[in-house]
Amino acid sequence: MEIDFGGALAFAWDRLKANPGFYLVGVMVIFGASIAASVIAQMIQGVLMVMAGVGAGVAGGGDNVAAGSMVLAMGVSFIISTLLGLIVAPVYVGYFKGIKHEYEGGTAEIGEIFSGIGDTIPSVVNYFLADVVVLLGTICCIIPGILLSPIVMLSMYHVAHGENKGIDALKKSFDTLKKAPIVILWSLVLGLFASLGVFACIVGLIITVPLSLAAMYAVFRQAEGDPLPGTFDGNGSDVVEVSADQL
Repeated sequence: MEIDFGGALAFAWDRLKANPGFYLVGVMVIFGASIAASVIAQMIQGVLMVMAGVGAGVAGGGDNVAAGSMVLAMGVSFIISTLLGLIVAPVYVGYFKGIKHEYEGGTAEIGEIFSGIGDTIPSVVNYFLADVVVLLGTICCIIPGILLSPIVMLSMYHVAHGENKGIDALKKSFDTLKKAPIVILWSLVLGLFASLGVFACIVGLIITVPLSLAAMYAVFRQAEGDPLPGTFDGNGSDVVEVSADQL
């Protein structure tokens, strides 16, 4: 499967310039959801740690009981933190839906960022399972985790494209990687590119992340056999040019 990576980047840059409101606000919503989840998780962890310390003191038993209580509290807070982190999944779906609108010739509205709320359950389930797969792959000598890492965003892409039954999005993500393994390389490159924003006083992330996500969408779309924009009309159907001789 041939993928025009340069064309994907050009599409991303063109769309960001043409509709900065959607792309920049969308990324800030993603950041906001992630930060909110992290803050809430930290607050819960603090409460659990205090409760564990008080409980250990009341129950007695010395340092062993206290240490055990702390470990249990940390374990519970980690699970809660992971679950809270999943709230970003429907936001990614909404973001990809907006990019889909743009890819097919339309103009995404800021409100489309929240259009993934209707797919909350499938997006959260597939996002969580994709994360688990990548984690298990990382545990198995790291490399498998790296090779499987694109399935997280691919799952969100497929949910945005209507694969919202059970784990269909996750299964479709594996199919995409099988038929277009080059997606692994380009996803890693875009991930590294997105992280470059950190070196621009963090603010750069507001530019590099939307560019990366839009280009990633274009890469995924090509992997599924769709050409880059320019051959689509506003309704997403293929444009067929008809010469005067054919009329």
